[in-house]
Amino acid sequence: MNTKQLIMAAVVLLALVLVSYSVMKNDSSSWRRGDSEEKQPLLKDFDVNKVAKIAIQTDSSKLTLAVKGGKWAVVDKGGYPANFKKIGPFILAVRDLKVAQYPRLVKSQFTSLKLIPPEKNNPDSGISLVLSDTDGKAMVSLILGDKHMPKKKEKNAMMMFSMKRADGRYVMLAGKNGRPALVTNPLDNATADAASWLDKSFINTGKVISVDMRARDGKLKWRISRKTDSSPWTLQGAGKNEKLKPMVMRDATSVFDNASFDDVLPSSTPDSKTGLDKADAATIKTADGFTYVVKLTKKDGKIYAKLAVAAKLAEKRKPGQAEKPEERKKLDEEFAAKLAKLKKKLKKEEAYQNWIYVLPTYSTEKILKKRSDFIEPPPKKKKDEKKKKAKSAK
Repeated sequence: MNTKQLIMAAVVLLALVLVSYSVMKNDSSSWRRGDSEEKQPLLKDFDVNKVAKIAIQTDSSKLTLAVKGGKWAVVDKGGYPANFKKIGPFILAVRDLKVAQYPRLVKSQFTSLKLIPPEKNNPDSGISLVLSDTDGKAMVSLILGDKHMPKKKEKNAMMMFSMKRADGRYVMLAGKNGRPALVTNPLDNATADAASWLDKSFINTGKVISVDMRARDGKLKWRISRKTDSSPWTLQGAGKNEKLKPMVMRDATSVFDNASFDDVLPSSTPDSKTGLDKADAATIKTADGFTYVVKLTKKDGKIYAKLAVAAKLAEKRKPGQAEKPEERKKLDEEFAAKLAKLKKKLKKEEAYQNWIYVLPTYSTEKILKKRSDFIEPPPKKKKDEKKKKAKSAK
């Protein structure tokens, strides 16, 4: 290798070293925007078991979650049960907040990171998060500011492109001693949208054997039924020449099997506001003895529903003629276990009668049908066939 080649190799090597150093510096400086303290906990001596209230406020909305009767509820939704599977991890995430660094900022810079208390209709203000105990005493009071975005995009193998996701958030403990901190959790669930905190579990009709749809005046619009929970569906009054649509019938009768909802309103909401004063009513009966009456209406692009639940449950099992004692005991135990389960289900679903529900349009529209929707339209006769018949007639 001559001198010229050695010089060129050295230049290339130096360039590679500089590029590597630059990349390493960029990666390592992702969090370094001020004095860094090695991921110390933001909160100290925070007992999550004492939290009984969560208040979140933004520039446009407020949310209050509180423990009522030993269970979490969404206060802003008439005390509707809250989703503890979301609340529990959220409280733990607040407890486990780690500080990546304490940025060197002056007060005039707080606004640029939204580290100021929420101000009405000011999207540049922060989010207030307060966690309190059973006595209403604030245990944690935070201002949540801007989220921190990494310099590098995260590669998504499934979507075949790179994307950026927040890896932290600027926060500040409320009070005189509070100072801005960059934590390693973006707290994405810190939202004042009350509907997102609701427990969305709902009625589960299960083994439906009949559905009657009646108009506001009580007139029957259509009735679908079957003899057992495994028999084919039939449409009341269907003629011999009317071909039914089994899939459409099945969809209409299974709308409330493991159902869910989008939002709730207090039961005191006037029916004129939701259109429930002009609603149809679906009466759904099941093989287990449950009867659901669901008033349904569509207004302003939303489907509203009001629910009534009842059940006629057999308290005793009728023994078979040739049952042996050990067989009878086993069957009696199974019957008692099933009865207890059905009673528990009834008690749970009776509680749903205290609210008005906003249901998903895409699924609920399957039951808001006309009778003709369950019947195949008659085949259209071709023009050529009509001409042939006309000629033969001549």
